[in-house]
Amino acid sequence: YIYLLGCSPKHKGKRVGSTLLRVTEEMSQITGNLPIYLESHSDNEAFYSRYMKCAETMKLVNPDKSPDSDGDATLMAFILNPAS
Repeated sequence: YIYLLGCSPKHKGKRVGSTLLRVTEEMSQITGNLPIYLESHSDNEAFYSRYMKCAETMKLVNPDKSPDSDGDATLMAFILNPAS
């Protein structure tokens, strides 16, 4: 399970995220080809879909209940199984 993966917005488009995912996949292969699982906001679907398949989508209604919230959010669960 990937608890946190990200990079500074100033580094977007420089393949930093791709490199982090590739290193994570290599670590998974070393430890017995364990599946890699992460959850992300649907805004990141295009990026993660290049490397992983979407296993589940869940809609959250105003998840943080804060007054400045944008409202509803969709979270997506992605999985990469290096053995497949």
